[in-house]
Amino acid sequence: MAIVIDESNHNYINRDALIDATNCIGNRYLAFWLDYALLILIFFPIALFIETDPNFAFLYPIFILFACLYFPVLEGIKGWTIGKYICRIRVINIEGNPPGLIKATIRTLLRIGEANPLLIGGVPAAIAVCTSRSHQRIGDKLAETYVVKSKSLVEILKKPPVSDVN
Repeated sequence: MAIVIDESNHNYINRDALIDATNCIGNRYLAFWLDYALLILIFFPIALFIETDPNFAFLYPIFILFACLYFPVLEGIKGWTIGKYICRIRVINIEGNPPGLIKATIRTLLRIGEANPLLIGGVPAAIAVCTSRSHQRIGDKLAETYVVKSKSLVEILKKPPVSDVN
């Protein structure tokens, strides 16, 4: 009995175009700082409310929950965060789709150590991205995801021409 795999539901990935599209280190770095700046802009007003009126202390856990879900939910479902959207880059899986919540959560958990602006400013992630052929940080490799230029998605998913065999 032969096993037949129906690959009609899977996207074809042009590997060369994928590697070219991951060369967006500057955009990625800017998106990194934009996302964290956004989180800080949300956090400081909450901290001010709590300092002036302790009745607002309930906002801390809400912010913590928001901060914990920001990356995995947006990247998992949409393929981008607000910073990535502004910088015109996307997170994709090997099929060219948003990675889903599990892969995005893996990326986020690794982000805590390798791309944390409070620890060493994202230096481990920058080293990994700059030294990897596919410009992946450790979280990307473990989650099997890629950060690509949005405009490159069409080229990445372009099917090769079918050759005529006579």
